[in-house]
Amino acid sequence: MTLLGKAMFKMNKKIPLSFRAFLFVCTFLSWITGIIFFVLDRFVIIEGEFGPVKHPLQYPTLQVHGGSAFIMMISFGALLSSHVPSGWKTKLHRRSGIALVSSQIFLVTSAYILYYGSGLLRDFAKYSHFVVGFFFPFIIALHVYSSIKIKKSKVKRTVLDNKKAYNTAT
Repeated sequence: MTLLGKAMFKMNKKIPLSFRAFLFVCTFLSWITGIIFFVLDRFVIIEGEFGPVKHPLQYPTLQVHGGSAFIMMISFGALLSSHVPSGWKTKLHRRSGIALVSSQIFLVTSAYILYYGSGLLRDFAKYSHFVVGFFFPFIIALHVYSSIKIKKSKVKRTVLDNKKAYNTAT
């Protein structure tokens, strides 16, 4: 079994480092290719043999974006079945967790509309997918930061409690 496969079985409230690194790489790859694709699609037109055409890197960028997004969807399913339920029980980080899950569901839904939709709905999905996708890594960072912040405050309280216990014992 691969290292990533082993991490999947051990995942609960705390996500193993190997899986976290894998998620961060996929998220970054999807994020950067999404931005590049949006910029190429909206703002870059080159002169072709028969007039203005889209940039030749636009389609390969979209392919990489789609591939990394598929991997993120699979990873999201793993998180929904393990990390989310165990994290929900602790009642910690619920707001940032709800924001993460909601934004991920929105990105998957808007990607579906981008692929299969048409007209105004597709236009709305195009821009809203970009905006939510652009802020997605920042929502992840907020969720991770809130977790680190609470861990540090728990360590501080433990140290202070130990000092008080030591001082009263002596």
